[in-house]
Amino acid sequence: MTPSSQRLHPVSVVFLVFGTLKGFLLPAAVVVMTARSSTWEIWALWLSGPMALYAGYRYFTTRYAFADDELVIRTGLVFKNERHIRYARIQNIETVQNPLHRALRVAEVRVETGGGTEQEARLQVLSLDAVDEMRRRVFEGKRRSIGGDPAATAVPDAVSSPSDDEGATATDALPASVDEAPRVLVRLGLRDLAIFGLVQNRGGLVVAAVLGVLWEADILDWDAGNSVNMRRLIRFAIDSGVVSNGNLAVIAVLAGSFVAFLIVVRILSIGWAIVRLYDFTLTRSGDELRTSCGLLTKVRTVIPLRRIQLVTMRQAPLQRAFDRVELRVQTAGGDKNASPSREWLAPMLRRDAVDALMAEVLPGSGFDAMPWRPVDRRAAWREFRSWLRLIAAAALIGMWFNPAITVVAAVVLAVLAFFCARGRVRSFGFALAGDRIGCRGGWLWRNASLARYAKLQVVNMSESPFDRRWKMASVSADTAGGGAHRISIPYLPVAEARTVFDDLGARVNETSFRW
Repeated sequence: MTPSSQRLHPVSVVFLVFGTLKGFLLPAAVVVMTARSSTWEIWALWLSGPMALYAGYRYFTTRYAFADDELVIRTGLVFKNERHIRYARIQNIETVQNPLHRALRVAEVRVETGGGTEQEARLQVLSLDAVDEMRRRVFEGKRRSIGGDPAATAVPDAVSSPSDDEGATATDALPASVDEAPRVLVRLGLRDLAIFGLVQNRGGLVVAAVLGVLWEADILDWDAGNSVNMRRLIRFAIDSGVVSNGNLAVIAVLAGSFVAFLIVVRILSIGWAIVRLYDFTLTRSGDELRTSCGLLTKVRTVIPLRRIQLVTMRQAPLQRAFDRVELRVQTAGGDKNASPSREWLAPMLRRDAVDALMAEVLPGSGFDAMPWRPVDRRAAWREFRSWLRLIAAAALIGMWFNPAITVVAAVVLAVLAFFCARGRVRSFGFALAGDRIGCRGGWLWRNASLARYAKLQVVNMSESPFDRRWKMASVSADTAGGGAHRISIPYLPVAEARTVFDDLGARVNETSFRW
């Protein structure tokens, strides 16, 4: 049966045009403010016309349809593209709503599967009724696939329901009942968001953007002819006697300005966190985790529990002061350009609440219950010696300029290197327990990760020339989630590394791989 095609919402033209042209808005504003009538920016703005026409073309040539067991999306007129996405393979239907979306009762929809690193489809925009229909069709298609297709039952995430109708407990067969209410696992208040903003320090991005605009407008230009520029400000300060040798008032003003700048950056970072993550809520619905956050732009995502490959706990120095941590997950496949909230279990969480949340996400031994084992203690001396070589090389250069200061600086750096090396090596550890492996590391910025053996794809043992010199080796393991922070255990004695490698390989072979 050929499914009937449906169009995007008519206001999609507005969002497509705006999405295409938004990259030109800031340059256009700067051009208008600076009145640069002969610069290349004005000519570049003419490119916005054809791009706007192309955005309208995308609306009129995009169709989607619901077949019995797959979502069909057709695009293009001259160069046609048709994509078939099986319901059983859909991992996430993410919706994004900015204030205009909410005012018009529409949403941007992003369809993700477990394969690849990009979205399978992006529909901009659909009405909320159309989004509900898509969720319902996909949910029903999953149930039919599981009930009638034996191959579908072998795919763990095929039982995940992206419907807004949510259930209570995870099962191995069918999605949870659509009549049961979800359970709230995490909800962040303003205090938690303020702490998150202090830790992330994203205010620097705002300041950099403002400085960029001021520079483009010649306000900060050294030689600009405007009434306000850097050279005239400095010359005025010197001529008026404000700047002079030994002027303590100048030093106080500069120090105060620097402190004020840091405070402003932190305040802006807190504002960014509140706007970005306002009312962050993590709920569990059957075998799915759902997140919702955002003050202006509301983002809702789905994290199927069976797709979770790795759980990582991170803690920065400032977070330790507030007894908070950050929990992230890596999932199989997914979109590399997706919202960061796609990976967050909790951007900010009390340390004593971690194991309770882990019991919902990865039942079994949590971070605190793992039998952590240390790495080779000689690694501290190995790292310290490496730092000493760098310090000695820098000191040889510094002796040509100021021997006294160089010696003092070298001693201070050597002491810091000693404590840093010792702290780093003491923080390294690993654990094999039950159905999972864990690793941890970092000193000032700490992290720890847990993964089940059934999620591991590759186990590796490696020895660098430096490892062989110290009779050490490293053991690592990869999951389908990828990512920079994988399971990695450095600085093991060769005999112990071989034992861990063989033990880990045997445990992985005893389990059946599950996406």
